[in-house]
Amino acid sequence: MKRLPVLVAFLCGLSLPASAQDALVARGLIIAKNQATLSSNLASPVSAVHAELGDVVEKGQLLLSFDCSILQASMARVDAQLAGARANLKAKTRLRKLKSSSQLEVELARSEAAALEAERVSVNAKLAYCEVHAPFSGRIARRHVDAFETISQNEPLFDMVGYDLRIHVIAPSNWMRWMKVGDAFEIDIEEIGNTYPATVSVVGARVDHASQLVELYGDFKDKHAELLPGMSGQVRFPSRAGQ
Repeated sequence: MKRLPVLVAFLCGLSLPASAQDALVARGLIIAKNQATLSSNLASPVSAVHAELGDVVEKGQLLLSFDCSILQASMARVDAQLAGARANLKAKTRLRKLKSSSQLEVELARSEAAALEAERVSVNAKLAYCEVHAPFSGRIARRHVDAFETISQNEPLFDMVGYDLRIHVIAPSNWMRWMKVGDAFEIDIEEIGNTYPATVSVVGARVDHASQLVELYGDFKDKHAELLPGMSGQVRFPSRAGQ
């Protein structure tokens, strides 16, 4: 309803009150400081899903398990081959000392053992991906997979958002005449109908030349459990009359 006095004043050729002339408003969007889409590093069936939409999870918490029986079998095979290769290298080295084996045979045996050790490291690295853990504390914003599905490599598994929230604001670039980190403002969150105090934490380093807009980020002064990423509202800065 604030637009009505402005429109009437314009049509009547009257001067606007200072509070209306100097109103500094923009749109603000709540975003999570930490947010990520967790993807699969394996092409494997899902054996169990341990987190659901909306779940609160802690950093390191188990979210999903893959069926890695094939990788585990590969590891057993490599371990057996590596044991044989090490025994062969030990025997060739002993025979070399007795001059019953050539240096080339020793080097070939050492090379075979080294190749199997590298393969073991590779399989072990893949086994580390058999469980997916939360990279930070937060909530599950979306679950993309179900148990017993066969997942392709790089397929998304979960969307996660962190607890810490910030406000993303697109503001007129001429605000940079006075805008600085630490400036106070308020945001009216439309989904809830409440007003929350915040402060500027980042002033963008680049102005869009076409729109003459600049990005700002703000932090809430307190934590508010009712706020969620994606909520939005009007951002209001104190009047800058005379600046």
